Amino acid sequence: MSSPWMLLYGLAVVLCLAPLPFGCVQPGAASALSASCLGLGVVWVIGRARRGLPPLPWNEPVLIGGALILLTGVLQMVPLPRAVLQEISPRSVQLRDLYEPAHSRDGWRPGSLHPGATRQATLRIAACLVAALMTMDLAIVKGTRRALAIALVAAGSFQAIYGLAEYFSGHQHIFGYAKKYYAAVATGTFVNRNHFAGYLEMT
Repeated sequence: MSSPWMLLYGLAVVLCLAPLPFGCVQPGAASALSASCLGLGVVWVIGRARRGLPPLPWNEPVLIGGALILLTGVLQMVPLPRAVLQEISPRSVQLRDLYEPAHSRDGWRPGSLHPGATRQATLRIAACLVAALMTMDLAIVKGTRRALAIALVAAGSFQAIYGLAEYFSGHQHIFGYAKKYYAAVATGTFVNRNHFAGYLEMT
């Protein structure tokens, strides 16, 4: 089987499975989704190299815009001297002075007040960017657009049918777990009804 079709099926599986673990908002599920997209991205880059193409479509506006967003996240994690941070983000210095121990206030600190969350968000954005670029590249191959559309419509149809079945049955579970929130509305395998509505609108 050719590499583009292997990537296509891998991407279709990720698209279909992503909403199943509570809309993929839990840290573990979100990390698994990001890792899957980045892993497929590595295969995609290798496949491009084997076809004699650049590893990434460097002139693609989506890549350039996404890279700028990623750069913003990276810059927020770079430790800076207090004097520089005071000029760039005085409010973060004030908050650190209120809540950090006095002996650590003179050291270098990142602009982000929560570098771990910033790193996680940056990696998720990178995964989404890779998935978007890979999808755009795959869509050039004849038949892949239809296959991706079928995968999305099938996943959306499952969510709609499952959500309605749970709602009308009065069972209101997400697989084996009883819903605690939005129990009066259909949410499919999502916890948040707005996430569910957005997914159905997209598909």
